[in-house]
Amino acid sequence: MKDFKYRLERIDTRIVLVIISLLAVVWLQVPRLGDEFRVDEDFRSFYWMYKFQEPSLFPDYSQGYTLVRLPWADVPVTFKSLGYGLLFYGASFFITPILFSKLLPFLLAPVTVLYLFAFGQSLHNRMAGIILAMGFLFFNLASSSAISMANGLQRSFAMTLIVMLIFYVYHQKYMATLIVMLLSALIYPPAFVFGGIIWCANVLKANWPLRKMPLTEAGLGYLIMSFCIGVLILSPVVFAQTTGIFGSEQPKNVNQEQTMATLETAWYFWDRPEYRKGGAAPLFIIFPVVGRGGLVDLGEDLVNLCIFAVIGGLIYLVRGRKALDLPDVVWETLWGSLILFTLSWLVIWLVGSPLLYWPSRYTRVGLFMFGSMFVLLNMASFVKEVTSLIRQKPQKLLWLIVGIEILVVSLVIWYPSEWTMIRGFNMKWLLLLTGLLCGILGSAVIRKPGHSLPNISEKKQSFAVRVLIGLGAVLFLLGWAIYTPIFTEVSYLNPNQAERALFQFLETLPEDIWLAGTPCALDSVPLFAKRQALFSCEYNKTVPVILGALRAYYSDDPQVITNFCRNHNIDYLVVDLNTYSPQYLDEGQLFFEPYNQQLLEEITGQESFFLADVPEEIKIFQTDNVYVISCDALNRISD
Repeated sequence: MKDFKYRLERIDTRIVLVIISLLAVVWLQVPRLGDEFRVDEDFRSFYWMYKFQEPSLFPDYSQGYTLVRLPWADVPVTFKSLGYGLLFYGASFFITPILFSKLLPFLLAPVTVLYLFAFGQSLHNRMAGIILAMGFLFFNLASSSAISMANGLQRSFAMTLIVMLIFYVYHQKYMATLIVMLLSALIYPPAFVFGGIIWCANVLKANWPLRKMPLTEAGLGYLIMSFCIGVLILSPVVFAQTTGIFGSEQPKNVNQEQTMATLETAWYFWDRPEYRKGGAAPLFIIFPVVGRGGLVDLGEDLVNLCIFAVIGGLIYLVRGRKALDLPDVVWETLWGSLILFTLSWLVIWLVGSPLLYWPSRYTRVGLFMFGSMFVLLNMASFVKEVTSLIRQKPQKLLWLIVGIEILVVSLVIWYPSEWTMIRGFNMKWLLLLTGLLCGILGSAVIRKPGHSLPNISEKKQSFAVRVLIGLGAVLFLLGWAIYTPIFTEVSYLNPNQAERALFQFLETLPEDIWLAGTPCALDSVPLFAKRQALFSCEYNKTVPVILGALRAYYSDDPQVITNFCRNHNIDYLVVDLNTYSPQYLDEGQLFFEPYNQQLLEEITGQESFFLADVPEEIKIFQTDNVYVISCDALNRISD
């Protein structure tokens, strides 16, 4: 009877956790589910998934995928995440790729929560499992698209896969660990590499320097097997990248272009213009911690780490070395991410290519995972111990208040305001309010006699304490429910009505047409309009193509434009009048470097641009300040 009651209680807890996780995802996703244009901006690179349902799309456009001939059809895949593509291929028989990407969090969130609950419960007790699962869920869903489970991209699997791997390695279930490793290789290779380092470190620690346990029993055999199978799965990607690095020498000085010369004089990878400020893929946003080459990708992730650091520091100062008493596999997650960060930079330095992926791909997951587990696994004991400490010596909080206020002031002063604006609201005001409240509450606690403070460490809480805890939980959930949808919306596409009308019109044109024009206006055309674009801010081409397109777009001679259309078989041009306005030109950001500076020099002093004032008869569509013109009609008036 007791055993039945225990099992029933455990099942009920799991059901409640799953329901809460689903409700949290519903709160984020429901506004997006009914809108086909609202999707994470990085999903644009998976435009080709619409070929699953309409194979005739993109007949001459194969950027980002490879066609694999199967007995029943030619299926587009990407070997960088083969399993991810095949998962969408299976779903394409029922729903569209965009909708399926929005439904993935409904799978990932409950699975992650269940594994975290089981892990925390196996370490301490049921309450520890609940705190770990719920704390991780709410914090992750409120994080940036780089680490959130809610974005529907391959990287959204990273947290779930690493959580599963940590659970199985800790419990020495190596066959299950092997399966997780293979799923990682199929879906998100950085998770495979990261998981392999964690597992390898665990095996070495268990057998160093000498142990009676045979290496095979410690999982070495399964580790080697997973490595071999994973490398086999990723061999097309490894072969393609190493061939590009160590293969035949690329032709130099194409057309003696100044821009090509600029690219070739960059001796080191990080000196190349596209990876510097103003380039298409800058290595650093805030040197040396934020960016592709930093510890995290986005400034929001840095704020997360600062929060973990402040809370973690407080926990350590209250609990001492007891706070460090975490499972080896949790520590191996931290050291593994830092090792891979170092190795990734070493590879970039040696071969001039991110052959081991960008350094931040590992630390953004590893640091978040370690920080959240360190804080949440210590939280229950910390709350009990800190209340006793405050009752005895409330003045001990003085240093904490000072530290938090210094952190808040530093972020407000030095963190760039342009990165904290969300829907016109500067999030620094929220940070200032938090710091102010913390200072007021901390000062009140210091001034209040210790004996009058509620003792949360008691087994049976008073009614007042329960009300206080409940009120705190309600305020937290309310703040999360307001903040999270606003914050996470930053990385989601949400075209305005004019842009939506443009996509709907372009979708009515023949499937084999080629589009060119305003580069950034074409970013979402392959995904939403399902038509081919020569290049855009999202999809770049070779240097001569980019320069030719930009020169034609900003030319005052119609013949230059018609020649460009003929040379590249362009059928229609999409023109955004805003890119010819004096305000836009004065900003001096026409495109990415190194093309931008050269183009600015060429158009200096130019008073007019042909595409900014074309005859009405060659426009076939116009919405707001964006219109579409036919290259055939342009040829006729040019002749």
